[in-house]
Amino acid sequence: MRLLLLLLMAAPCAAEEIPLSEVISTSRQTGLQPVAEALSQIDGATDLEPFRRYRNGASNLFFVEAKKLDEALLASRDLILGSRGAGVPVRHRKASGEFWIVAYLGAGPSNPCWWVIDACVIENQTLRISYHSAAPSAGTKDLHQYWYWASLGKLQPGAYILELYDTKEECETLTRRVIVH
Repeated sequence: MRLLLLLLMAAPCAAEEIPLSEVISTSRQTGLQPVAEALSQIDGATDLEPFRRYRNGASNLFFVEAKKLDEALLASRDLILGSRGAGVPVRHRKASGEFWIVAYLGAGPSNPCWWVIDACVIENQTLRISYHSAAPSAGTKDLHQYWYWASLGKLQPGAYILELYDTKEECETLTRRVIVH
């Protein structure tokens, strides 16, 4: 888990990249942590079925307040299935003071990997997940959800900008402002 308290208190600050090896995902992208594997290490692991059933095609990006992955998954589930807003971090139960960024890029074939995360960068109070879509090719005909979770640790209260950035198109594809209290 990353503690970003000191990073976010200093202004302006240099960009810091979250290593892709710390990003947990339903994607089969090499170098990311598979969510099923991460869940197998947790007692009372959260079921991934709600994420598999999620059929919204639009990208989404939000914060959840959670200490551990299972709590982050439950808070994510509460947002997507409970029609909760994303203007503030969502929590499943009690406040933890620790946060995760959650991204959903959509659904596509599982092989080849439909979306590839290039970087997850934090600069000042902006968090950007850069990605690109795979080159068109023959692949599986399944419909695979592409979810990503990255722990941010503690954050200072304030407004944060979350961005999805398409590195092929060289543009932001989604921007969300979130208030941390």
